[in-house]
Amino acid sequence: MLNDLLKNGSNNEFENDIIVSWFPWKVKQLGIKTLLQEKYKGDGNENSPFIIDWLNYDPENPKKWMNLYKWFITLIISSDELIVLGLSLFTLSFAITPLFWAPFSEIFGRRLLFIITYGGLVAFIGGTIASQNIWTLIIL
Repeated sequence: MLNDLLKNGSNNEFENDIIVSWFPWKVKQLGIKTLLQEKYKGDGNENSPFIIDWLNYDPENPKKWMNLYKWFITLIISSDELIVLGLSLFTLSFAITPLFWAPFSEIFGRRLLFIITYGGLVAFIGGTIASQNIWTLIIL
């Protein structure tokens, strides 16, 4: 089907080198005709398969993006990962700590355990306040 479109040239979209994308996050993209006519490294067989790489003039090449856009994408992805990490560690601590504190409260009483855990809470809040960056907070 694509070969027929390339031979006949019946669709104007395939005749352009760079077309406007239907997706709002992609401003421009290369046309199918340009991608199919490109000479890729390799012969296309088992011994020498095609090596697909970014084209120098491809507008979707991440190496050609502006630095501000690269940092924007990095911050969005990393903030999502940090949120998941924080919630996961919080849930894990809810699951593990009763396994230790419940037997200790039966042996030593609740008053001593409350004093120890509140002291730990104050120490970790102080460490959170004093942390200089996110990595210190994660390690804490």
